Amino acid sequence: MNKNRLQLFMTKDEIQLYMDGVSYAVHSTEDNYKPVSHMLLAFDQWEDEDSVSHLVHSLKKLLDRKVKFENYLKDSPITIENGLIKYKDTVIRSAIVDRLEEVIDQQGDWKGIVKFIENMMENPSPQSVNELYLFLEHNNLPITEDGCFLAYKKVIRNEEGILVDIYTRSINNSPGEIIEMDRDKVDPDRYMTCSYGFHVCSYDYLPHYGMLEGDVAVLVKVNPKDVVTVPADYNNAKMRVCKYKVVKIIEDWKNTKIKDYFVSDGDYLIYDDDADREEEYEEKEDYYNYWLENEYGLTENDGVKYLENFSVLYQKASWQHINNDYRGYILTTIEADETVDDAIDRIGNMEFMENYRIRNGVRHKHATSYKRYLVACVEKNGKKLSVPELLAPSVERVDKSS
Repeated sequence: MNKNRLQLFMTKDEIQLYMDGVSYAVHSTEDNYKPVSHMLLAFDQWEDEDSVSHLVHSLKKLLDRKVKFENYLKDSPITIENGLIKYKDTVIRSAIVDRLEEVIDQQGDWKGIVKFIENMMENPSPQSVNELYLFLEHNNLPITEDGCFLAYKKVIRNEEGILVDIYTRSINNSPGEIIEMDRDKVDPDRYMTCSYGFHVCSYDYLPHYGMLEGDVAVLVKVNPKDVVTVPADYNNAKMRVCKYKVVKIIEDWKNTKIKDYFVSDGDYLIYDDDADREEEYEEKEDYYNYWLENEYGLTENDGVKYLENFSVLYQKASWQHINNDYRGYILTTIEADETVDDAIDRIGNMEFMENYRIRNGVRHKHATSYKRYLVACVEKNGKKLSVPELLAPSVERVDKSS
């Protein structure tokens, strides 16, 4: 072995490394322990200087992240114990660690992350905190210096030109407005994916949010203590909160996106995406419509007609939900605790429904303790939908007709 490049000492609980004059210690509780131990145990070219150099380079790349954290956080209340990053006695999970590393790479201030953790600790529901982690893990929404995070929302202009919420059309959502409701009036059940409470979302959810002519996307600011639940559909891309602040209007949301991970105070810059992002968005839309144009040789306008003539449809349905009127066709009944996938499997010959869920997400994944209908919705507020939506209203809410 080239002892000038690498020296090591291994026990069952710790690996001690000395590489290029720098000491590293990897405890068995750390995420890095297994990959480091596997790299060392599998290596058998100790006499080959080039191979040893490559091993040292790989190990340092893996371990320098830990050193970077230790050096940056030495004056902060955040500590590293046996590879776990903690604030006081709370272990910081990966979604926050990723943002912390982004702050370090930007030579930013760790105080915003600490404030975020403190705000999160004020959330009265451990379940809400766990679901917030799910939201952050799946969406690169930035944390602000005052310990909040930025998200998106769709609103609409009323007859007076004021921005209001889509559902009641009575709540002012103009930039600068702070919107708040009692926390106990927000539905905390994450399997009730469309229910009472204020909704905010990630960038990727925006194409599915609202979808009304003239709707407007706004940037909102949420304190983690005000998060109530993250619904189970759409890959944890939306949430219900009891309070948020409207920051600004996003004029062209299809081609713009806020910064990822971390923003300095007041620096809510929205940047024009390059051609790659525009092409990516167009490709995504093409993928959504694949079932129409390629799989079945249909145009988008043919989608509803095709569904209406599908042999499995046996009953029409209509229902109201949050001041919206829906009409569609009942595909089947989802039994208590049954998943949407189970219901579709029972129907058989429903491959095209998979493509609805690509477009619309898995809505109401579980029926929890009561029955739901699996409905192909073809009309909303008297307007035909060019592409049907897969929805799952409760049985009690639906009016059936032949």
